[in-house]
Amino acid sequence: MKRYIASDFHNGNAVADYDRVMGFLELVEADADELLLLGDYEELLWSNLTILKTVPPYSYVTDKVRQ
Repeated sequence: MKRYIASDFHNGNAVADYDRVMGFLELVEADADELLLLGDYEELLWSNLTILKTVPPYSYVTDKVRQ
């Protein structure tokens, strides 16, 4: 079983590196059996769930992780 572990995406924060995060998630989708997300996946201090689900680029990361 191939497992990837990641943390600190900070999805919802304006300074997050979305291209890098999406590249990583696409790699995981193609190559891994399991993804473990540890801590600070979503940045709820600077955002809210509605924004994370509906506003690009935040929603792209949220949708990719939910797949």
